[in-house]
This record gives sequence, C-alpha cells and structure tokens, in this order.
Amino acid sequence: MRKLKLIVICLVMVALMVFILTGCEDSDSEKAQKQDQKIQGEILTKAQLIAPAYKVQHFLSRKTINKWLERVDQPDKEWYVYIHADLTGEIIGYYVSGTIPLSYGVSLSSPVQIVYYNGSAYDLPAPGLDGVFYGGIDERTWYFFDAETGSLITTNLKITFIDQPLDISVPQLRIKSETK
Repeated sequence: MRKLKLIVICLVMVALMVFILTGCEDSDSEKAQKQDQKIQGEILTKAQLIAPAYKVQHFLSRKTINKWLERVDQPDKEWYVYIHADLTGEIIGYYVSGTIPLSYGVSLSSPVQIVYYNGSAYDLPAPGLDGVFYGGIDERTWYFFDAETGSLITTNLKITFIDQPLDISVPQLRIKSETK
C-alpha cells in the first residue's frame, strides 16, 4: 500500500511538472514577437558596426537650447513680431510684443491622450524645460500680447519674431487705444 502511495505521488508530481512546463511555453504571438525583437537587435548591432554613432563632444544643441531658455526667461522682454504678406511672404509690418509669440500648439496641459495597452501607458509627453507642452492641434496660429496696450493679437499669417528690431523700413502696427 505504501508503495502504491509513493507511485501515485510520483505520478502526480510528474503530471504537475508537465502541466507547469507546458503552461510556460510561449504562445505563437509571443514567439513571433521575440523573433522580431531578435531580428531588430541583430540589425541594430550590424548598423552600429557598419556606421557607429558619432560621439558628440561639444553639445551645441544643448548650448543653443540653454541660451534660448535664458533669453525667453526674461520678464518684461520685448519681442519684435514681423508679419509677412500671405502670398508674397514680404514683411508688411511689425508689432512690439510684451511676450514671446506662442503657437496654439503650446499649452499648459498635455495635448495628447494617454493610452493604456497591455498594462502599459503610451503617448505620455513630458513638458519642455520651460514647463509647457509643445506640439498640439494648431501650430500655424500664433498669439502674443501688444507691449503698449496688453491687447491679445492672434494671427495665422506667417511671422518672424526676434528680440531686437530688424534694420528694415516697415511700419509698426499699433493697437488703437480706447478713449473714454
């Protein structure tokens, strides 16, 4: 009787091990995904051998971004916003703005939706170093505030903005002050 119990226990253990090992096998889609990852890894390795990535030494892009942030982070800075003619692109006038012009694509909240798939979140943007999100619905419409009157100006015309006036002869566009 004792031998029979041992045999039954051994058979149950073997069956349990077979069941566990079979359950651990990858599904066809998981196998295909692993194969794709393996191929992508091989391609990346080959690409790096043939054309290794350049090792940046001077970090000029970072320096440019930091200089830009330093420039735009000055309170009460004036910006010269040059308006271009729709068809010719010629500069037709300029505003003096009390704020840097922003496109409607810049916002205080994320312009994309967070999507969850298989327990992971996708499309979660990070804000820029200046604390706003870039890239949204309409990046062709600009808004800024007139330095003299504080009026909101919105345009979908092409603009050029600079923190110093250009040496050209075009009229300054002014907002008519309200008289009481």
